[in-house]
Amino acid sequence: LYTVSAETEIVLGNAEVAEQRCEEVLNREEVSDTEKLPLKLTKERVLSAAKMEIGASLDYCLELLKELGCVLFRRKIMIPVLALRRSLAAIKKVKKIPKESYDTMGTIEDRKQKTIVHLLSRIVYLALTNQDFMLSQLATCKLIEMTLQHGIHEASAACLSSLGLLVVSINHNSETACLFAETALHLIERSKNLRNGETLMTAYSISLAWKKTLEECLPKLLLSYTEALRIGDTEYALWGLVSHDILVPYQLGRPLADILEDIPSLMLQCEESSQALHVLSVRVYKQLFLTLKTISSNDPPELEGEVFSKAKDGEVDKANVPNIIYCEGELHFFNGDYESAAKRALKLGGGFERGVGAHFMIFIEIYHRAAALYAAGIQTKQRKYKGAAKKLRNKIDKWEKGGNPNLKYYALHLNAEQAVVDKKFDDADRLYKDAIESVTALKHLHH
Repeated sequence: LYTVSAETEIVLGNAEVAEQRCEEVLNREEVSDTEKLPLKLTKERVLSAAKMEIGASLDYCLELLKELGCVLFRRKIMIPVLALRRSLAAIKKVKKIPKESYDTMGTIEDRKQKTIVHLLSRIVYLALTNQDFMLSQLATCKLIEMTLQHGIHEASAACLSSLGLLVVSINHNSETACLFAETALHLIERSKNLRNGETLMTAYSISLAWKKTLEECLPKLLLSYTEALRIGDTEYALWGLVSHDILVPYQLGRPLADILEDIPSLMLQCEESSQALHVLSVRVYKQLFLTLKTISSNDPPELEGEVFSKAKDGEVDKANVPNIIYCEGELHFFNGDYESAAKRALKLGGGFERGVGAHFMIFIEIYHRAAALYAAGIQTKQRKYKGAAKKLRNKIDKWEKGGNPNLKYYALHLNAEQAVVDKKFDDADRLYKDAIESVTALKHLHH
């Protein structure tokens, strides 16, 4: 009853009351550890979702995992080494297994193992949100290991899909990442109880976005929302909706006014679900769009306004830093002061890319960073800007030639800029025209 009461208070947005309900049982000595476990899991939800104490929630999950006899690491200093070693081992093992082989695997039925799976899944999500990628990798590899050793569990498909992030980050191999994503999608076709929403969201926002157009990914992200919501997984459901209503439309160049129209209903859902991080993220992007609608070269490129203010206490959370880095970068780029944008690009480098891994949003972020550097390099003739721009151009060009269908006009435009730097003006003129024709055909308006 206390568990039900605490869960209800979370839904109603009463985090403090929910925590009190948990503590009333957790502080009673006559209640066994087994009986306390549901309340402990509910307390973690209070910490992470309602109170946005991601670090505290992560430590709490690690503590609970240790109580169940599952130790991910002995010393924190060893996490990077263990994560890299186990990631490479997991990638090697999974590549050898045909996706049909999972059809004959048994399932995990042991209650203790199911709880371990749940906690490891939370660690994957919380560590990723907290910018602790090595710990997230380590937990992902442990989930894969449990699948191969003990059978299919609720997170088997999701962790295979997440393995794509490791493949792109470590090996820069989008082909293998897509293979893992397809295996994960094959698994969720077999069952509706394998966190289908989370699997779809990670598959189409990370691995498959490197081989499919974002237009193709868009309906799958909406499906991830409905599938996650069906099992009460509001965190991944709302990330799927944020991607569908904000991130993809913006990258596709949809009119800002149209995107802003969808934000109130999205914000309401986030608030009603007591998802504080989602609320904060939506506010950041709404402030970006409102500022972009009126920005001019005379305006400071700052993320400050009535909807979101970076200067206010408590507004900048570690988990939200990548969103702020990205949005401030957009303001610098569209402000028109390219030298200022270029200086910022050199200072921050790949800060956003490191913050989100292989997520599709890095495509446009790297492109705009490179375009600003080229513009500043051509204006000022400074080699530091031209050199940094060329490195980013080479990265985009390599990805486009590797089969990423979302980067064609990015590559054409940046190749045109490089042709100007190399004083090949006829080539530059042709490439500029090709880039304009390409983006016009796609109707990516604001690019």
